Amino acid sequence: SGKKHAALYCNDEDLESTAVRVGKATADLTYPLPYCPEFYKGEFVSQVADMKNSVKDRGNAQSSCAGQFIGNHIEDYTDAGGRWLHIDMAGPSMAE
Repeated sequence: SGKKHAALYCNDEDLESTAVRVGKATADLTYPLPYCPEFYKGEFVSQVADMKNSVKDRGNAQSSCAGQFIGNHIEDYTDAGGRWLHIDMAGPSMAE
């Protein structure tokens, strides 16, 4: 992502393409990240809760992990075929 592009974490290629296309048309640029929930679910394992609200490895794809944190809460929806995307706009929202 960075200062000009928001990062997209999305489970559907058509929805992802639409977000990129609309972002270009409105000057709200986005860039897709790989959607790999199997890489990030383990980041939130907790010994005392359903999941923790922090990753165990700060070097492991923070934008993707942020998206996956949300994804962990909507698994029933996604397992039923629901499409969703997370837009990580922290970088562009703070840029001057």
